[in-house]
Parts: sequence; C-alpha cells; structure tokens
Amino acid sequence: EECRFEGAVVGNPPNGGSGDVLCTFADDGLTFEMEGDWAVTRGVASVAISPDPIVVPVGQTVQLSVELLGPGGEQFADRSVVWESSQPNLVDVDERGVVSGLNPGMATVTATSVPVYPLEEAVAGEVEASTRIQFMSVEAGVAHTCGVSFGGVALCWGWNSDGQVGTGSFGGSELLPRRVDAGLRFQAVSPGYLHTCGVLEPEGGYCWGSNMGGALGDGSGQSTPTPVPVAGGQGLDEVVAGTYMSCGMESMGGRYCWGSNDSGQLGIGTVGGPDQPTPVEMSGHPLVFISVAKSPTGSGTHACGFHMNFFGEPNGHCWGQGVLGELGNGGTEDCGEPELVLGDLRFLAISAGFGHSCGITQDLEAYCWGYQNSGALGTGVTEPAVQPT
Repeated sequence: EECRFEGAVVGNPPNGGSGDVLCTFADDGLTFEMEGDWAVTRGVASVAISPDPIVVPVGQTVQLSVELLGPGGEQFADRSVVWESSQPNLVDVDERGVVSGLNPGMATVTATSVPVYPLEEAVAGEVEASTRIQFMSVEAGVAHTCGVSFGGVALCWGWNSDGQVGTGSFGGSELLPRRVDAGLRFQAVSPGYLHTCGVLEPEGGYCWGSNMGGALGDGSGQSTPTPVPVAGGQGLDEVVAGTYMSCGMESMGGRYCWGSNDSGQLGIGTVGGPDQPTPVEMSGHPLVFISVAKSPTGSGTHACGFHMNFFGEPNGHCWGQGVLGELGNGGTEDCGEPELVLGDLRFLAISAGFGHSCGITQDLEAYCWGYQNSGALGTGVTEPAVQPT
C-alpha cells in the first residue's frame, strides 16, 4: 500500500502537519481517500537520560538531564517530559528531573515524553538509581542504632517497639537504616533504651520514642514515633539519651536533665521523687561533656562527665546509681548530684556503661571502675572496683 499526505508541515526539523491523506492499495488497484483534517507527526523516537546509572547520597540530590530524539536522530529541544520514580519513598524525583535520596535502596527513574500532536505516542526512557549513606557519625543504643549522614539526615535502625527508630510508626524492627520522619537537619543523634534524642543544625533538642518517665522532655507524657522539640530546648547543642531520661547542654549556658530520677541520675540534687517531664538544671560543676548509661533492663542508671581543667584539678564526675561502684567515688550509694571520681585524675574522655564506667586521662591512660563480673573493667580480675583502676 502507499499513502500520500498533502498539506502543511510544521516544526524545525519538520515533525508534524495537517491536511489530507490519500491511501492507495496496490493489490487490487482500489483508491481510498481519507476525508477531513488530519494531524501527522514523526514524533519522539527515543528518550535518553544521563547520567546512567546514578548513585544518590541519602539527603542529597542529583540533577538529571534528558535528550529527546526523532527517528533520524534529530533533537527535540523544545519538548517536555514527565518524571516518575518507581520507589518514591527511597528515591524521589521532581518535575525538573532533580533526584533526591531519601532512604537506602534502588529505584527506576522514568522520563516520558509529552505528545504534541494527536497521532503521536508517548515514549519513555529510564535510568536505574541507587542510594548510599555517607555517615558523619554512628552511635549504638540498647537495641537500636542511629547515625547522621552528610547533609544532616538522621537515620535509625533496629528495635522499634516504642517508635524509637523515628519512622512514624510503632512496633517491629527496621533491618536497614531508615530516615527519621521529620524533614529536619541534625548535627547529632543519640539512641537510648526506648527513645532517641538529637540536636538540629545549628542547635535545638528533639526526642522521639517512649516518653516513660518524661524521657522526651516535651512535657506531654505521650510517646511519639516522630521527633518532638524538647521544652525550652532551642539552645541545646548536645543531647544524650539514656534509660527513661535524657540530658542536654548549651554551649555557653546551662546543663539540664529530664525524665526518671529513681537513682538520682538527673543530677539535680535528689534521689527519687517525681519524674521530670521537662528539663531541670543540674547541680554542681558546669560540665563540658556528659555520658549517660543505657540500661537494657530499664533499671536505674548513672551518668558521668567532666568539666574544663583550667587549673590542673581533677575533673571527672559521676552521679546516679552507685550500687555497683559505677560512680567511682569509693562508695556504693546512689547519688543525686555529680560527685568527684577518685584518683586525682584529669579526664579527656569519659563513658558511662551498664554498671561500670571508663575514661581516658590527659596522660593517655585508660581507667575503669564499677561492676566487672564478666571482666568489663579490663583489669585481669572479676572483682568490682569502687574507684578508678
């Protein structure tokens, strides 16, 4: 058969027209004329996307470019496309072809040409996109872990019984890192037992998960699987989560804790008493670092910290549960305010663990104290130590 078009052509290069089409079927000599005004076009033959493939860091973006080609290889510079992702919860793409990495995984990103003429068909091109996480920091809690990627994206994974992973739901476990459901930019995240806290860029405290004891510090008493601001915590630039409690510090101001105080772990001068659902200021020295123990049993915990050593004086302090010697003050009593760690030591770093504590001194020596039935103190014996060894 043979068809002939008579009419006007449009486009540069020509890619469409309107007029009459006359078709002749050669097999029997029959001539059939198609009446009316018809649109005819060669249209888009292929869609090419670059780069291909692409890797998008979580929390960052990549700009895609698209090239529309006709049957003869000519470019259609003035045509538009519709962008789409097969997994928008992992890899999203906007109308400009900007791809955003949201969560770890893979997706197919498609660009589909928008037809201009009635007889033209849409043509699609696709590219495989994968995400990767570039971590700045990672910290382990009792049964879940969190980290912050470049770009300030907080991600958590593990046990999510009380929403401590922060993905917007309660229960189950996340086997892979998942972005904390907030759209916030974090500089640090601290997972505790059943809750998690973090600090925004440049400052401001947020917590999520179980609010037992008032651990979230928002005063609501309600657990939440998404971050909520700590009451009055806009100036916090460090927040650490423990067991049913948390602590935070301002760079040039106060040191605060909130939540359960059954063993004096809030450092506010008392042991026991009512829970503190919003931050209360600590007693004693203005510490520059605080480490809070994370108990896997939910029992009373302790905390340790140190202050600036301007005059060469001992600077390590611990408070809270002391029954196992974890305060390093020579006794086994709970303490409601920071007490000096014995041994005339000047610390560069200090860490509160489950029933024991350790630190590094300015002489670059490591000391531990507290419970060590399993050898946690590294001293070669299993007897507990009530002061640094």
